[in-house]
Amino acid sequence: MPRGTASAPPSPPLSTELYCGAAVSEPLCFLHSYLITFVETGDPYEWRGYLYTFLLFALTIVRGIIQQQHFFGKFSTGVRIRGTLNAAVYRKVRLSTVLLAWRDSGKQGSPVIGPDGRASV
Repeated sequence: MPRGTASAPPSPPLSTELYCGAAVSEPLCFLHSYLITFVETGDPYEWRGYLYTFLLFALTIVRGIIQQQHFFGKFSTGVRIRGTLNAAVYRKVRLSTVLLAWRDSGKQGSPVIGPDGRASV
């Protein structure tokens, strides 16, 4: 690569829900317009109306399933992060109270903290 030319930064990867949601939502818009034109023009082929209606129903169900899976993934990730942060804060508070108790006790040496987080001062 010659000097002075900068390459463009890589684009971020698309979210699965964003990609699948767009792949399902765009045909829904087209189906709506097809269904409206079918009703307005009075097309003699009734099966087209039933086909548009069935496809509209099926794609709506698929979109709902995709959105539900996306929400479940994000919600479970948030719960795991919140639990980890709570545990870290609780461990820090417990350690600081142990160290304060050790400092106020006036004993020499350092407190021995076991694997369960309890100190034997």
